[in-house]
Amino acid sequence: RRMILGPGLVGEEIGSNNWVVGPSLTVNGNALLSNDPHLGMTQPATWYLAHLDATTNGSGAIHAAGATFAGLPWVIVGQNESIAWGLTTTVMDFSDVYIETLVKDAGGNPTGVMFKGEEVPFIRRPFTINFSDGTSQENELLFVPHHGAVREIDGVNDTAVTLRWTGNDIDTDINFLTELAQATTMEEARLALENITTIGQNVVVIDPDNNIGWFPYNRLPKRTWATNLDGDAPPWLPLDGTGAYEWEEYFAIEELPQALNPASGYIATANNDMTGALFDGDPTTLPNGDPIAPYQVDSAAGFRHSQITNLIEGIGDQHSRETMDAIISDVYSLMGERMVPGMIAIANDPLTMPTVEGRKVINALQDWNFTCPTGLDGTNSDLSPLVSDQNELTEASGCMAFHALLNELRFLIELNESAPTGRKPSIAVYYSIVDPSELVAGDVYWDDPATPELETKFEVMSAALDTVGNFLVSELGADETQWAWGRLHGLQLSSDLSTFGIFAYDNPTPNQPLFANDGGLFTVDVANPGTTDFVQTAGPSTRFVCEASPDGPTCRIQLPGGQSSDIDSPFYEDLLFPYLANEPMPLVFDIAEAAANAEQTVSFP
Repeated sequence: RRMILGPGLVGEEIGSNNWVVGPSLTVNGNALLSNDPHLGMTQPATWYLAHLDATTNGSGAIHAAGATFAGLPWVIVGQNESIAWGLTTTVMDFSDVYIETLVKDAGGNPTGVMFKGEEVPFIRRPFTINFSDGTSQENELLFVPHHGAVREIDGVNDTAVTLRWTGNDIDTDINFLTELAQATTMEEARLALENITTIGQNVVVIDPDNNIGWFPYNRLPKRTWATNLDGDAPPWLPLDGTGAYEWEEYFAIEELPQALNPASGYIATANNDMTGALFDGDPTTLPNGDPIAPYQVDSAAGFRHSQITNLIEGIGDQHSRETMDAIISDVYSLMGERMVPGMIAIANDPLTMPTVEGRKVINALQDWNFTCPTGLDGTNSDLSPLVSDQNELTEASGCMAFHALLNELRFLIELNESAPTGRKPSIAVYYSIVDPSELVAGDVYWDDPATPELETKFEVMSAALDTVGNFLVSELGADETQWAWGRLHGLQLSSDLSTFGIFAYDNPTPNQPLFANDGGLFTVDVANPGTTDFVQTAGPSTRFVCEASPDGPTCRIQLPGGQSSDIDSPFYEDLLFPYLANEPMPLVFDIAEAAANAEQTVSFP
């Protein structure tokens, strides 16, 4: 049998939400924008708030403010005097891996590859690594001119692996942020975004005339030769590098998906499938059967995008900055809503025989209305008391039970199935619980193929309920109505030094309580827990909301950290606690106001 699996670990901490709402759906008749880029959560914060003003007291052309990376001379997510913009990753397919046919010299040494019947020599780039002990090492990088870097050579089988990436051909990308910062209209912003060749972002924009736009521009190869898995060239697998599957044509800008003032009155992106082409596992056909040269071979699961559209449409024509803040902070688990009925149906079947502890998990799930508050009055996962509102605590308990049971079921269903790692459960896990008829192989994945016995879904569910029940009782107590999600689920901000095994600068430091945080797996306010624990290490790296007007946008922002990278500074983490409470602050755009309220000013001659 072949397991149909979802995406794995690679890139899973890179995501985001953004959306724009047109004037027909807003209380004030002004367009609105929201953006929350999802990245690894770091300390100091990934983003740095910056205000670049060359116009108020100068003769320059740029006046912009927002979030950037420390040291860059541009605002990446932000506003200028006329427009505001936000970014999320498109998950477009920017690379192909090729299996090359090696050419060797008389001594058997690889010298190049075969391409369209001709020998093509490697480009060789020698370099020296000097070590601190005074020794050195000579190395050489190899490149195939028409594909890119050689990643591996198999001399025995006369093959090599190369990577073709749009980034190898980058040229005008550096211009787009400069031009976007100076744009005054939607069309000027769109033209600025035509500079993008590689970075692949869903850029949403609002302008003073209350236009809303979405432009996922990129110089993207048009793989007209791509096939499904039953053909010779599935674009998500390594390709024959001898010349049949090349980047000889690119999508024109107007061929890429995009939108300007759609009839719906809004545009939302969340790293989602842009056309529906991916759902059946074949990115080369649209849902209606029409062929398409694929530009995505992966996407997010779709729960965030669906919930965002549900909320936008549910609010109707009453949108405001406050509703944008509410949506960006939403912790409703659409995944829980879809999966819990199936879990309960199996759990309550007479063939499932849970223990007393397992029954507590069922009780918590049956009482859950699918939201994920922490259940704590405060942000200290160990010391903050439980909230006094039992309804909120019941929701926190249900969220806790769902995530714990999902992790255990996933472990048991995917056991010995060569399933992907990471936070995303496989399609086999999801549909085994929700609707096994959607699986090509049928309802077969409950069985562990490594054992001679045939395990049933009822046996697996019984074991999972008991394991989870025993764990939660031991960790959180015997009362399943007080299993506060925030006791085990919390935010961990990692310093760059943790990459080298130095954890003393993480926040919190090792063995200290986590920052209790609401949200859960694939909620809009995403707070994906780990699969072996419930620690959140990635999420909204900033939250940004703007309202357009003829006088320019008004924006507010949240940041999980502070403006200072000095661990002893009072501004090292002072913005974290409003962030955990989903409390935005104004993005000050008047330079005189910023100067008048500055805690510190540094002047350069």
